[in-house]
Amino acid sequence: MLNVTHPLATNLATIKAADKGARLHLRSGQELAGKLGELGTSWVVIQELVGKEFYDAIVRLEDVTAVSIRAR
Repeated sequence: MLNVTHPLATNLATIKAADKGARLHLRSGQELAGKLGELGTSWVVIQELVGKEFYDAIVRLEDVTAVSIRAR
């Protein structure tokens, strides 16, 4: 599902379309996991944060260093 030849935003859109959750690894060392929501040109919304199910977050794409998903 992930494709290293595509930009980050394209990979996130693919994950969102497949309705899969994702874990974003941030430049700060923090990790945020949840369901991907709205995707802008420079940010992404993460809904239903793991461990904080009633919270959402907006993350700048430039702060994302890696994305991991459950492949199987």
